[in-house]
Amino acid sequence: MTRDANNLITAGLRAIATSAATSIDDIVLLTLRCSQTNETLRGRHIVAGQYLGFIALVAVSLLGFVDWPV
Repeated sequence: MTRDANNLITAGLRAIATSAATSIDDIVLLTLRCSQTNETLRGRHIVAGQYLGFIALVAVSLLGFVDWPV
C-alpha cells in the first residue's frame, strides 16, 4: 500500500473512533438530561435541541467547503 492510502485509512479509522466516542458520550448526556424533565423542560425540548444543535454543527462545518472569493 502506498503512503497516501495508509494515511487515508488511518484518518478514516480515527474519524470512526471519534464518532463512536462522541455518540456514546451523547447518549449518556441525553439519558441524564431526559431523566430530569419537568413541566417546563420536556423530553421533546431536549430532542429538538439535539437536532438543532447537530444541524448547526453540520452547517458550520459545510462553510469550510465553500469556495469563498478572495
